[in-house]
Amino acid sequence: MVLINIEMKIHRHLGKNLNAGLYKHAFEAELSDKAISFVANKQYDVNYNGVILNYKFHVDFLVEDDVLVIVKSSRQTLDAIETSVYQKLVTPKPKTVLIINFYEDLLQFKKIIIND
Repeated sequence: MVLINIEMKIHRHLGKNLNAGLYKHAFEAELSDKAISFVANKQYDVNYNGVILNYKFHVDFLVEDDVLVIVKSSRQTLDAIETSVYQKLVTPKPKTVLIINFYEDLLQFKKIIIND
């Protein structure tokens, strides 16, 4: 819930439909300010059937070594974004994925719990 509260604060302050990079920088600043551990622009190898492909899966943030955070400012619906996340989510197996979309008047977010 802390992460969603941070995103809501950013949305209230910056508003909607700006470049996603701006929201990412604000999120990074908030995480640092609250001393929450994270890695920005985390890259993962993609393992396809036991072979590491010459492709990297990029995620906006890995928070507390457990939550993948994807930040968007897009007309895409959260379901469409979720589908693209699952298509790419081959190697990383976090317990939680949080998709945030700043495009609309109200902040859109979806929390996905992955059970192995």
